[in-house]
Amino acid sequence: MPMFDKALAIFSNLNYTYIAIISAFFAAVANIAARALLKEAKSYNIMGLSFLMIGSSMLIFSPIFYFFNPTWTAIGLLYLIGIIDATANYFYFKSFEKSEAGVATSLLALAPAITFIGSFVFLGTETSFIKVIFSICIMLGIIFLSTDIKNIKKSFHTSLFAPLMACLLFGLSSIPSKFLLSNLTAINAPTLYMFRATIIGMISFIFMRPNLQSLTTQLYKLIWLQGFLAIIQWVLLYFALSKGNPGITMTLANVSPVFTVFLGYLFLKERITKRKVTSAILIFTFSILIIFL
Repeated sequence: MPMFDKALAIFSNLNYTYIAIISAFFAAVANIAARALLKEAKSYNIMGLSFLMIGSSMLIFSPIFYFFNPTWTAIGLLYLIGIIDATANYFYFKSFEKSEAGVATSLLALAPAITFIGSFVFLGTETSFIKVIFSICIMLGIIFLSTDIKNIKKSFHTSLFAPLMACLLFGLSSIPSKFLLSNLTAINAPTLYMFRATIIGMISFIFMRPNLQSLTTQLYKLIWLQGFLAIIQWVLLYFALSKGNPGITMTLANVSPVFTVFLGYLFLKERITKRKVTSAILIFTFSILIIFL
């Protein structure tokens, strides 16, 4: 408990924008692990297992961080988040079956567009005009990085549909997550992710019926590693979301293409181009402007 309290104190003193950027880095590493994993296994065989492993791992350490005030509203929102994110994660895993890690992560990073709209409509969150412009510039950089204009029709059918659906749903789920974490203050970030992972895992097992016998010991280790990275990514994201503007939080937490482009080259030998480098620099520049504005 003292260790968790110290870690909580450190992050409480950080601006939520820094926490979101750290989350983006771990998202990039988790995406690289997911890409490597899905070269060896189908998404329907590992999705449910991955989330149940995350939930059970966090349950072991839950006495350190657990906090939940189970009102009917809080329980309803928790299940809503779980259902939306179960669908989102199905498309997330499908994204890495069809796309390079850099391309898939770039499209997933468009989720803030949905969050900005949803947080304004449902939460009444207002954002300064200049920060919205900077966020749009980041999204334009992401589109420039990920879109193959010459082959856009083919790309839509082969690699863009799944990540676009995932980003739509992830952006949508951030709205009830923000309300649950901040407006109700009924749950904290790690407890929310523990329940979320467990709900997603259960739904996935029921509907996908995975064939666990097809998985090797090496794949189990890789699943656990990807899940561990996802825990860090999402707990940090939820913590940032509880502290700050949801649209800005999601924008900065999704700048993972800046990291993924280079990590994909280093670890997966994926092609790196001037277009990707230019876009990554654009995304990074406007992210810095949002942080220090």
